[in-house]
Amino acid sequence: MPALEQAPQLTAASAAAAALELYGVKATATALPSERDQNFKLSLPDGAAYVLKVANLHEANPLLDAENSAMQLFASCPDTALAAKFPKLFRTLSGQAIGQFKSNGANHSVRLISFLPGVPLATVKRQSAELLQDLGATAAALDVVLADFKPAAIQRKFVWDLAGAAGIVNEHAGLVRDTALQTLVRQLHANYLEHAQPLLAALPQQAIHAT
Repeated sequence: MPALEQAPQLTAASAAAAALELYGVKATATALPSERDQNFKLSLPDGAAYVLKVANLHEANPLLDAENSAMQLFASCPDTALAAKFPKLFRTLSGQAIGQFKSNGANHSVRLISFLPGVPLATVKRQSAELLQDLGATAAALDVVLADFKPAAIQRKFVWDLAGAAGIVNEHAGLVRDTALQTLVRQLHANYLEHAQPLLAALPQQAIHAT
């Protein structure tokens, strides 16, 4: 996919240089897992930490602006306990929400956000009922905050958008090499088209945070 092919390839040293140049933050950079972009944890000597996000070269700024607007929505949420669960955006030394950093001949769109300590849910072996209840409640509260969030930039073809799943499966089902498995995928796709897709128009649709 073009977006994956254009994922940035900054080194940790370059990320640290970007943080210093754009934000005046002198820190040690450590790469974090990512798919389409690059993320680095910035660790400061005093124990503070940030995340430096380097956007995919394929990603247009209007989409990054939409993500920034979503973070600002979370930050201004009256429920301070909910707001504390989401990262906050910091501006560059020149006051920009999105900084520009040149590396390896390419201009990279860069953002700095707060680092939220914790562990990925997938690494928690024993997921208690209380943990899952809190996760569900947080996701629901987040959806309420995003209910009227409808920037034009998010109305796009995106492989992780379930509303467009039928087209994605139809386009890529042939890549499944196992014949029996491909047949099963196509059968499920046909069932979806017949029974589920006609109902989509009657269902509410909105922006969500699905990471």
